[in-house]
Amino acid sequence: MFKDKKIFAIILFSFSSILCFSQNWQLLNPAYKYNFYTTNQSIVAATVWVDSIKNNTSYLNRIVTPCDTCISAHLANDFYDTAYVLSNQPTFLQRKLLILPNGSYNLIDKGNVMIHTTDTLNSTWIFDSINNINAQLIAK
Repeated sequence: MFKDKKIFAIILFSFSSILCFSQNWQLLNPAYKYNFYTTNQSIVAATVWVDSIKNNTSYLNRIVTPCDTCISAHLANDFYDTAYVLSNQPTFLQRKLLILPNGSYNLIDKGNVMIHTTDTLNSTWIFDSINNINAQLIAK
């Protein structure tokens, strides 16, 4: 009789663990680098990764971009003038990724983008507060 209860408990535990499966979803996994491509191109347009983490804030990699508004008396300052660059610039995903307790992600720097991961279907929120852009959850 004791052996039957033990087998039943193991079977019950096995099935309950299958029903309780959930994915540990992250917007950006710190162990990976993400390559982004533009439409119909095979060349990587941007690479994004988590540079460092402190508390609930992930700091994303920064890039160097050409400065098209820098002025020099010694240079032609035309389109091909690449003598000046801006360093420590954010990628399109900003500089900081703040993980909020409610399961939302806030991408902060020059922009302010909010991604809600626990909302219900058809819910809306302000996706980009700087440009006043709304988002709506249409599928899960």
